[in-house]
Amino acid sequence: MTTIKSIACHVRLRPPSEKDGKIDQEAIKIEGDKISALNKDGDKRYHFKLDKCHDTESSQQEVFDCVKPLVEQAYKGINTTIFAYGVTGAGKTHTMQGTKVEPGIIPRTVEAIFQQRSILRKSTLNVSFSYVEILKDEVYDLLGDRSMPKKRDIRMSGEGQNIVADLVRQHINSIDEFSEVYDAAAKTRKTASTKLNSSSSRSHAILTLHIEIIDNSDPMHSRIGKICLTDLAGSENNNLTGNDKERMRESSAINTSLTTLGKVVDALNLNAQKGHTESGGVFVPYRESKLTRLLQDALGGTSQGLLICCLAPGETFARDTINTLQFAKKSKAVENRLTVPEYSSRQASAPLPRLSKPINPDATFKVHSEPLPSGAIRSIPGRMALATISANARPIRSTNNRMTRAEGDKENALKGMTDEQLDQRIQKVVSQQIAREKELCQALLPVDEQSPVPFVLDKDKNTDLMSTEEKENRARVIVSHARKAHYAGDLQQALSLYRKALEYAPTNHRLATRITELELSLEGILPPQRPYSNPSIRESKSGIKRSHAHMGSLAEMSYEESPLKKEKLR
Repeated sequence: MTTIKSIACHVRLRPPSEKDGKIDQEAIKIEGDKISALNKDGDKRYHFKLDKCHDTESSQQEVFDCVKPLVEQAYKGINTTIFAYGVTGAGKTHTMQGTKVEPGIIPRTVEAIFQQRSILRKSTLNVSFSYVEILKDEVYDLLGDRSMPKKRDIRMSGEGQNIVADLVRQHINSIDEFSEVYDAAAKTRKTASTKLNSSSSRSHAILTLHIEIIDNSDPMHSRIGKICLTDLAGSENNNLTGNDKERMRESSAINTSLTTLGKVVDALNLNAQKGHTESGGVFVPYRESKLTRLLQDALGGTSQGLLICCLAPGETFARDTINTLQFAKKSKAVENRLTVPEYSSRQASAPLPRLSKPINPDATFKVHSEPLPSGAIRSIPGRMALATISANARPIRSTNNRMTRAEGDKENALKGMTDEQLDQRIQKVVSQQIAREKELCQALLPVDEQSPVPFVLDKDKNTDLMSTEEKENRARVIVSHARKAHYAGDLQQALSLYRKALEYAPTNHRLATRITELELSLEGILPPQRPYSNPSIRESKSGIKRSHAHMGSLAEMSYEESPLKKEKLR
């Protein structure tokens, strides 16, 4: 059953402090679920109606009591995302994390889960969590090695969800066990002092609780839920924070990601107004930021969302208060499609990466780690085995709908391999394939065309004296030979020829893009790619593919889609 539900929006106003500037008691008014705020000049009042408004007297428990109903939906298998939003120093980290004396939403959520676990009789509840931060638009694992942190990639799971690769997931059996690991990890999150906040968060932090409820009467069936608790870094006005160069770079990344978050919300609302709920509407820029990619499920996806907007009183933050409330109003219109899943069959899988040793909160945080010595290999403890990956792969079947014995043996061999062994095997297969393709290409070429540069350029002829048609013809000939070198795997020769062709066609953007891709491939930043297929390339009598395309297609290359991708497209 699918239910359409909008993002719930709460607001919390923190008590005033010395850094808030002049305080006007009438600037922000809260009456039930309605809140109004004056602009900085004090001549206009903005009114908003949200789901819940907390004033300066609200306690941590009162805030959590309004959050708890959403948390309990995770027991039914409905994913939940709760994120705190607001200007720097507005109390987001206090609301989400809290202190030992006044714990916030995160520790109270874990405590509520274990209270629910203690009263279960007909089922078993397993809990684990992961913890990441997004610093300068790069994802780091807060449960991983903090002395040599590694940037984590965001990938698409088999269920179509954005996930962080090679992430440590820590299983916990009590609130004390969680607190020990979480408190140490939270201390390694990047913070710094500014004029507006003595412990300003320089990164977005996302803690994800994974809940699995197993039916004791049928242990092979379970229900899985996820609670994503996000403490967003606050937007900053660098004229007020007094940031240095490093803080400025961090602030720029924070503001850019929050701007992208606003663009995503605007695009979703615009599509909803035009009736485009699935496709054909305005492009939603999820991929412009790592933050919006990880929050995509809560922004127009299948997860129920709760936005807690934290406000700071005072004249200093008057403009930010209006902006925050306007963002809450727009977010409230975003609709998610919630699906209540039935119990699903459990499948045995390899263990996830786990925390192998206690976290050292005093460890130095190095964003850019030192390069390893030549030939050294860094081992990654607890890497996930291939079993869970190959379990989702669709085997290639023979015409009689049964796998051959050789195919079965190959699949069984792959299941027992680690990621490092798999990478080595893939590199070996790719190298063999490139060598075979190079031999095949050379075999197809006539003897007079197998030289490194099978034509002579008129170097003395000035290109300014050539007509446009002559330049295009010359560039087309050079590109055709560059393709042959590229297809044969000679990237250096292909790059040299493409650059020469660009001299005759300097306005060809595709050709310039292909040169950039080859340069990055030779530097090892991008993997080598085969030429893309071009419908205008036809087979000649000699068996060589020749291009008769317009200049706009000179840099088009050809490649074959993987069988696995073709299978997904069917």
